[in-house]
Amino acid sequence: MNLEYKIRAAGSADFEKIYRIESEAFRSPWSVEGLVSEIASPDSRFFVAEIEGRIAGYVLIWPVLDELHLLKIATASAYRRRGIATALIEYVSNEFKKASILYLEVREKNTAAKNFYKKLGFVENGVRKNYYADDNAVLIEKRLK
Repeated sequence: MNLEYKIRAAGSADFEKIYRIESEAFRSPWSVEGLVSEIASPDSRFFVAEIEGRIAGYVLIWPVLDELHLLKIATASAYRRRGIATALIEYVSNEFKKASILYLEVREKNTAAKNFYKKLGFVENGVRKNYYADDNAVLIEKRLK
């Protein structure tokens, strides 16, 4: 089933819905204040995928020179495995034409996430020991050019 979605910049009116998705998607969710701070930050780019007026997912990146650092991506449970996260990654990859690389950290134990990124053409490029309180972080990147 194809979903009709719209990707747009997140705004302050979205933060409660984003926080609900954040809370259901992550064991250690960011605080409401942290999310609001990122939405308001001039250094961040925060986008949501919207379906019939509902936020289905979001992505948060920091563009730095010719790099994109993906800080957060999540999909509401009702929309998982329906292409929303892939669409958000494709959107930011295309939106920032100057970017030559997209990179992120993912929990070493998060096999599902690592497989998802691998399917999209990302490759593992290192490990940050004890990055999380209970896990290492795997550095993952995708060349865009």
